[in-house]
Amino acid sequence: MWKIILCLLLVSSIATAGDMPRSSLDRPDDTGPVLIGFGATGGGSVDYDKFTVGWSGSIIFRPAKASEFLTSLFYWNCGLVLHGDSRPYDADRKMLSADLLFRRYLSDVDDKMIYFVEAGPGAAHITFPVIINQEGDGGETTPTEAKRANRFYTGLVGCGFEYDLNSEFVVYSTLHWRYYDHNNLNYSGWNFTAGLAVPIPW
Repeated sequence: MWKIILCLLLVSSIATAGDMPRSSLDRPDDTGPVLIGFGATGGGSVDYDKFTVGWSGSIIFRPAKASEFLTSLFYWNCGLVLHGDSRPYDADRKMLSADLLFRRYLSDVDDKMIYFVEAGPGAAHITFPVIINQEGDGGETTPTEAKRANRFYTGLVGCGFEYDLNSEFVVYSTLHWRYYDHNNLNYSGWNFTAGLAVPIPW
């Protein structure tokens, strides 16, 4: 997992080596808006579904805005993204996840089309079926299916683009690989997201 993250960061550094690091004088006085986006996500996993559809949401802090939390993010053209999604993995399995992503932009965020790579940690809540034996009045047991839940850490890596339709609307799309393998439950897999973001008036 960490090898993939390091490879993505290395590739992004090589792709924009001539533009970094920035000077503190480059940081604009107006850091721009925070964007909130919602969209659909679809994908598959290693052990379960081939393709299912769910929903996704993101709060996007582009580099100048993200530098209010950590100054060096602007110097390296990196933003912060709070990302969440929910998707069934089959009729009895589901994952709800939340992630903190470092988004490395490969061009200036003032461009109309901006490509990026991103990676970060997260946490996931999964549900899965189990078989339990229920004992009847006569002492006989009957196997019955029930649902159980589990929570554990997860990691996400991916790439994508943001496209400014105008000053108010941004279309974005991502392709992600999520790692989740815990207690013999492997929910690792890929997913594709498409959404629309608008500024938050903060």
